[in-house]
Amino acid sequence: MVVTRQVVETVPPLPLGWMRYTIALLCLVVPLALFAWRRLSGRQLAASLVLGSLFFGVFTLCFNIGLQTVSSARAGTIVATMPVLTLMLAVAARIEALTLCKAIGVLTALAGVAIVLGQQAMAQPGAGMGANPLDGQWWLVGAAICGAIYNVGNRLWLSQLPAITVAFWSMTGGVCVLTALSAFNGEWPTMQMLSLGAIMAVLFLGTAAGALGFTLWIWALSKATPTQVAVFFTLNPVSAAVLGALALDEAITAPVALGMGVVLSGIVLTTLGRPATGE
Repeated sequence: MVVTRQVVETVPPLPLGWMRYTIALLCLVVPLALFAWRRLSGRQLAASLVLGSLFFGVFTLCFNIGLQTVSSARAGTIVATMPVLTLMLAVAARIEALTLCKAIGVLTALAGVAIVLGQQAMAQPGAGMGANPLDGQWWLVGAAICGAIYNVGNRLWLSQLPAITVAFWSMTGGVCVLTALSAFNGEWPTMQMLSLGAIMAVLFLGTAAGALGFTLWIWALSKATPTQVAVFFTLNPVSAAVLGALALDEAITAPVALGMGVVLSGIVLTTLGRPATGE
């Protein structure tokens, strides 16, 4: 999230999303051909492409647009509602049972995010970040909804397929959407956008945080319930604080340490016990 927030200041949301997932898609070609190539049914292919267009296309666009006018801290809090939305949707789809422990765990993790981000999440962005942060916040809510739909849809229709296969075809759907939007708007990456730092950031977003990260996410969705996977999204601000301390010598304050503990407690509560009936 921090990397995306920095890059989106020089690279517009649409070209950034297109570059990220095109790189991720190319990274998956060889592993797919060597280890996970299989013929999909028409329903599986359609589900992969449609869900992928939503998650890797619409989610990415909403997220990147939101970060143009909303601080990383506030964006982290808004998008961290995805586990709550995932739980609500999974219960409605009857693939998860709503238990008290799970509900408390998800809300506890969300509270931990708010504690970690603290006043930064409440503060209004500066003038340089855009005149109407409320619009950016709604874009981020849309991103969280897209993420919840993908988590539940993946478990419903794609959990029996290899993770690399699902990741490849899902990202294909996302790249198709981003390519169509880029062509419609005439908005493609240019060399003027790409400093050395931006190139390195985009490569990181496409490889470690793209191909690898989302393949592992999809694999986890096939092994656990959507909510038990989505709740780990609340670790984003925790990992940012830890990396800041290790790489930038930033202090881990008492509120940050407390928030980390609350997030971890929420994750433990959410993942405790055996899956309930219907999961």
